[in-house]
Amino acid sequence: MAAALMELRSLTLSVEVTGDDVARDLRFRAALAEAIGAARGLALASSSQPTAWDLGHTQAGVNAVLVAAGRRGSGPPDASSAGA
Repeated sequence: MAAALMELRSLTLSVEVTGDDVARDLRFRAALAEAIGAARGLALASSSQPTAWDLGHTQAGVNAVLVAAGRRGSGPPDASSAGA
């Protein structure tokens, strides 16, 4: 799965966009690349127990994609549950 995520990231970053969508697309692709990297890290941790950091980093990446796509992301993970 980690290899497939990296291939998806490479394909996403290689697409060319022109016109009025360039600035929005750059933000979206940067956020998507971050989210894919976080998901890859989570996939690599799947053989062991993912940590709160793994889950928080993945959530932050997904939120960045939502914000870049013009949607409202969720808030940061609850600090009180970070040690759970």
